[in-house]
Amino acid sequence: MMEGFNGFVKDPNYEALDIPGRRRSRVYAAQFLFATILLMSANLRALATFLTKEPTTQISTKTRTSRRSNRDT
Repeated sequence: MMEGFNGFVKDPNYEALDIPGRRRSRVYAAQFLFATILLMSANLRALATFLTKEPTTQISTKTRTSRRSNRDT
């Protein structure tokens, strides 16, 4: 699971977290902030993909019929 997400955030067409030249700054706090924003963007992109994906399985909506009791009344 984690390795898949690492590849997801390193995608050069989107966040490209593994390319340091895209977020140049000398200050560590700024580097941390840029990386945090990129990870947030990747999470939102993954969430949007999940929500727009069509479900592959159908959920059965059968209703249960009540059974007649075998008790003698």
